[in-house]
Amino acid sequence: MMAKIKQGLAVDGMKACQVAVFLLQLAQSSLGALSEAVFISHPLEYMLTQLLPMLQNASSVSEDYSSKVGLGTGETLVVLAILILMIAAVWKVFTKAGQPGWAVLIPIYNAIVWLRVCGKPGWWFILLLIPVVNFIITLLASLGMAKNFGKSAAFGIGLWLLGPIFLLILAFGNAKYQGNQG
Repeated sequence: MMAKIKQGLAVDGMKACQVAVFLLQLAQSSLGALSEAVFISHPLEYMLTQLLPMLQNASSVSEDYSSKVGLGTGETLVVLAILILMIAAVWKVFTKAGQPGWAVLIPIYNAIVWLRVCGKPGWWFILLLIPVVNFIITLLASLGMAKNFGKSAAFGIGLWLLGPIFLLILAFGNAKYQGNQG
C-alpha cells in the first residue's frame, strides 16, 4: 500500500482531480467491496452500514482494561484532600492581605486578586496568557508577594518554584501582610 502511495504522489504534474481519483481507488482497494457510487452518492448509507459497526466494535473496552484506567478511590481522596488544603491556603493568604477569601473559587478573578496581593496591577493578568512571558510575570509576582509579607527574595523564588509548599508556609505561618511593598 505504501508503494501505491509513493507511486501516486511521485508523479509530476498530477492534477487535483487525478489525486482525488487515485485516493478514492486506494480507499476502495483497502476497504474491500466499496463502490464509488455508494461512497459518493450515499455517504450516510456508507456511514451507517460500514463505519458505524466498525466504531461500535472499537468502542467496546474490556472490563479488565477499564478498571485499570484512572484513579482509584484512595488516590482520588488524596487528590481531593490536597485540593482542599490548597484552596484553604490561598483563602487564608487572601484574607491576610485584606482581600475576599472566596475569590480563590472564582476563575480569572482569583488570578487578578492574586496579582493585587502581590502588589502588581490587575491588567498583568493579560500577560499571564502569553507563553514565556507568564514565567517572568509569575516570578515577579512571587517576589512581590514575598516582599509584601515581609519575606526575603529567596522565599519569593521558593514561592515561584515550589508554590504549594511555600504557600502553606505563608498561609499558616506567622507572616503578616505589610501592604504593597513592591
